[in-house]
Amino acid sequence: MTNIFVDIIRVRQKTLDMTKYLDDLNVPPRYTKIVEKHSDDLKNFVGMRCGVPIFSGAQEVTNPTTKEPVGYAQYIQLGQNPVTIWSGMSRYRVGVGSVLTKIDDLLGQEYRRKLSIDMGLAGVRGATLAGAAGGALEWFNFAPTVSLSGVAAGIATGGLSFAYNRQRRKKEFGAQIKGLSECFSSMGRRAVRPNLLAPDSYVSGDMQTGLADSQGAGNIYFIGDMPVDQQQRADRFWHRADQILEEYGFTEWQDYQSAGLPALIERILDDFDGNGDFSYDEKRSAGDSIKSFTYWRDTAIEDMKCLQDEAESQRLLQQYDSKPSKHSLLDKKKALVTSAQALLSKVIGHESNGLQEGAPDARSRSDSRKTVTQQIRSLDRKYEEDFRKCIKRLREIVIDSRKRINQSELTKTYGGESRLQKIFWGELSEILARNDIDPYDESASQSVRFILDLPKIVPGIGRDQLPSADRLNELCETFQRICSREYPDVRTSSF
Repeated sequence: MTNIFVDIIRVRQKTLDMTKYLDDLNVPPRYTKIVEKHSDDLKNFVGMRCGVPIFSGAQEVTNPTTKEPVGYAQYIQLGQNPVTIWSGMSRYRVGVGSVLTKIDDLLGQEYRRKLSIDMGLAGVRGATLAGAAGGALEWFNFAPTVSLSGVAAGIATGGLSFAYNRQRRKKEFGAQIKGLSECFSSMGRRAVRPNLLAPDSYVSGDMQTGLADSQGAGNIYFIGDMPVDQQQRADRFWHRADQILEEYGFTEWQDYQSAGLPALIERILDDFDGNGDFSYDEKRSAGDSIKSFTYWRDTAIEDMKCLQDEAESQRLLQQYDSKPSKHSLLDKKKALVTSAQALLSKVIGHESNGLQEGAPDARSRSDSRKTVTQQIRSLDRKYEEDFRKCIKRLREIVIDSRKRINQSELTKTYGGESRLQKIFWGELSEILARNDIDPYDESASQSVRFILDLPKIVPGIGRDQLPSADRLNELCETFQRICSREYPDVRTSSF
């Protein structure tokens, strides 16, 4: 059996490769002890993505039947934001983003102060400073290379207020770090971790240890007495996931099966958060969509647990209605190790003659297995649709962002800002966004000309007026016919 301790170290080393918030926090030496004091609450914090606090870690993956560890893997946690903090009998809400901004501002002030001193003051050896100058250096916490003239200059320009401001900033920094620590300790979190009951999870080669090393048995478990091949179940989900991602234009997010769902979610949030084309609200919407999907994932896992409990309950009841089974949980553990290759051919949806020879009612057991198979398939189809809903919503956010940018570019370039023209600029902007077309593409020229001619097509209405509903619908139908000659998708959110 693989040395489990070595496996833990291997996974921890992988986890450490992920950049954490503290890794990028450029803390002055005099602030170091403040951060160290609260490091236990801060050390796993990765950062804010789309308004969502992200944490990372690593833990063992257990087999649902044997409850034994079969691998180790990374996971992420999505935190609550804002956070409700209790102080005595009072309760207040704190936005994690605002706390992080204050910390960055304080560090920025400290950095600019140090930069101005380094640029304006000549450095000499600390040994040349003595007496009153040495006392001043200690009070102001200057580096030992700062010159005596520099100290004098600092005192002359700020005197004691200079030192007071530095002490005040340090105290404020400590308060903000403490507040961030309290936020994290009080924060509700939803974990996205490999779980063999989830349709997307399996134990891959670099995760395996112990039982998983025995011919792939780590991915085999039982629902009642029916073996489930989690490897093929996950293969099916990721095949569909890649199809869905391609359908909605997110091919850069394909092929994440080996990395796992936590890595895919982190990638999606990174891409949205780091894209300056998205507004604050659009990034928050992307974060909310991901959080909704993680809730649906937890629901899928709970449904599988219920299915497992119900099947086990039925199996136990049948033992009292028939001849006692010779097989026990220990037998199942042995079956997982010794018969894994055989079980790989008995996947969900394939007929199975069963593992337990001489069972009292093979037909009844076969019917029970078919029922369980149908239930798992139904659960997996729902999970795939949940994934589709999430990706579709992310696509709509991309379209909304591009529509906003396209409309700004079109009106800035062509003018035409009457109320009626604005409606059609919005329609054209959304159609271009849905078809991934640049607003200056030649294919849009006729549609642009139609919008610019609207004052002539509908004469006699003011800049802030609209024609009758029937006339507006007629214009929209004409406009969509024009667009449909160039683009396959002319759907819009308005008409």
